[in-house]
Amino acid sequence: MKQRILDLLNDEIYDICDEFEQQSVAELVIALVGRLERNLATMGRVVSCELGKYIFKVCNKHGGFVSCSDTEEGMTGVSSTMYYPYYQDADDEDAGLKNLIEMVNEAFYTCTH
Repeated sequence: MKQRILDLLNDEIYDICDEFEQQSVAELVIALVGRLERNLATMGRVVSCELGKYIFKVCNKHGGFVSCSDTEEGMTGVSSTMYYPYYQDADDEDAGLKNLIEMVNEAFYTCTH
């Protein structure tokens, strides 16, 4: 999975990769996906992971969100969706990962700008 995420990170320009190495961002996404997959039975439960001074939270339900909070500055950015932040797609195995990466990046950008 890590190589798939790194490939996706290389395909686009993400603001979060200006502050963190792609390896670190990939590890964040892997951790979030792992926590989301362990909590499928409790759809809509919020999972969180830290990266540097930021806390990322994901509510993986229909109409869910990804948030990014700066623990030092007290700022929070949110990325919302009409679908799910992370999902499995039989036609494109990377679609759910790409969506989660884009939402993490949008929440990070909103938090830092």
